Amino acid sequence: MKINTHNANPNFTLVLPGPCQAACDFCFWKREKEEGAFVKSLKRVLKKLPPIISQISISGGEPTLSPVFEDTMKLIRKAKKRGQIRKVVLTTNGINLMQKDLTGIDHVNISRHALSDTENKEIFKTKNVPSIKELKEITKYVNKFGIDVNFNIVLTEGANISNATCWASFAKELNVNSLTFRNQYGCYDQSKIQLDIIEEGYKPASISECPVCKTVVYFFEGMKFKFHASDYEPTESDKFDSDEVYELILQPTGDLTRDWEAKKIILKRKVRNEKK
Repeated sequence: MKINTHNANPNFTLVLPGPCQAACDFCFWKREKEEGAFVKSLKRVLKKLPPIISQISISGGEPTLSPVFEDTMKLIRKAKKRGQIRKVVLTTNGINLMQKDLTGIDHVNISRHALSDTENKEIFKTKNVPSIKELKEITKYVNKFGIDVNFNIVLTEGANISNATCWASFAKELNVNSLTFRNQYGCYDQSKIQLDIIEEGYKPASISECPVCKTVVYFFEGMKFKFHASDYEPTESDKFDSDEVYELILQPTGDLTRDWEAKKIILKRKVRNEKK
């Protein structure tokens, strides 16, 4: 498989088929039906994956609720063992994390969008998300696998604008290693939390950006703060060539695409009556 990209290490995202117990307004996920072609497609794609791609991100839905989570992890562990994959990142709301074998995962992002349990549940639109008390046990469990934990916070109007000091204290209390604040797609404005850090006189530790995203990192009160902004569909940018890959995405259907809308297919899933 040949891909055209200017990224040093383009990401390979697996969007696992299956449900999510939450219904966040900002999430693209609407599908619940399991597609049986996913695992077969992943096995096929791993055989064709170019060496430039060595990082996998596992997403969903809620990936730990996916019926193919264990089978997916078996394939990933084999790919890591043979040196094909260097880093594996799991993004989850934490609901089923302590029931999973996390061997082979290098980094866990847990979605937590507000300091209080009440506000957090309102954003998730479900009561079935981990509480502060439960998150303490979850981070302890994840750390036992030698995995660091990051909180992913999608910035929503009014709900999570507490100051940077409050967020730093909250993360330390829950034994979290870093915080990532994500603007909603298409917004590149500095958040109140980032402005708090700037007003305190802190300078960025790093700034990375491409035509469709930007990440600024600070070390504030002993905590790593990351502020990320991006466009939803990088392939729609006129700053990319028509066939250029920003990241590869394995859709729940088993199709390999270079866009989230699954319109730009690189490798189509095999159907039952196709010849091998």
